[in-house]
Amino acid sequence: MKRILFIQNPIAGRHHKKLQKKEAETFFEPGTHIETITTRAPGDASHIVSERINDFDIFVAIGGDGTVNEVGKMLIGTDKILAIIPAGSGNGLARELGMNMDRNIALIQIAEHNISSIDTISVGSNPCLNVAGLGFEAEVAHHFKTMGMRGFRSYARSVVKLLSSHRPLDVEMEINGRRISKKIFSLSFSNSRQYGNNAFNSPLAEFKDGIIDVSLIKPFPIVLAPELTIRLFNKTLHKSWFYEVIKTENIHVRNSGTMRWHIDGEPVFIDGPLDVAVRKNSLNVLMGNDTIAQQ
Repeated sequence: MKRILFIQNPIAGRHHKKLQKKEAETFFEPGTHIETITTRAPGDASHIVSERINDFDIFVAIGGDGTVNEVGKMLIGTDKILAIIPAGSGNGLARELGMNMDRNIALIQIAEHNISSIDTISVGSNPCLNVAGLGFEAEVAHHFKTMGMRGFRSYARSVVKLLSSHRPLDVEMEINGRRISKKIFSLSFSNSRQYGNNAFNSPLAEFKDGIIDVSLIKPFPIVLAPELTIRLFNKTLHKSWFYEVIKTENIHVRNSGTMRWHIDGEPVFIDGPLDVAVRKNSLNVLMGNDTIAQQ
């Protein structure tokens, strides 16, 4: 008998009607044990998973990338399974796993029980499922968190507001035995190809290859921002002169002091120096069948 817990963030970017237990039960075989629970504050989802880890086989995150991270990081290295019903602003990992944006279709996909295992990333002591980063993308994440409205339009407003005033960040890293010092506009440590909303910051990344894509965007003239934005959305950012990717399993970030990061889109402050490393095949997930997934 499958045991499934649905964990729902009621203030996620895509405002769905709360999923009720009876509604969820109609998508699964008779005898499936289902419970639903709603979070009340940041951190609740992780606490819920920790408390109920032995009671369920599948934990379904209903929310955005932050909720997915809260649920998924507690399942890393276990035999439990993460599933996602996308309900956030970006839904990066959900899109990469092929989950449909329609809740009912996503429930059908979960019921099909297509299990796979994917890599995760550790950023110091912080687990990351999809992408972590420094520079402009982290600045946007921190600004976006302060805005009263969620969704893609609010995110785009944050980008426009910060673009003209952003200053390049000096980063020092050791990768594959080589010391690298660079000025960067933005820097991603990517497990999959996109931030979310089909914005492909690391179009060559794969979440099952045991590799982190270190994707650097070099400082560029602001007049080229429209061109780079187009490349971001049509999966050709890696063909730009201002883009560089390094594939590796481990990175040592030498910068000291407190730095602004984002982890799966959520703003955090992390003290350096620190190590970024891949954890191969460390998370069990339910895959959808949408054609976008790793195509």
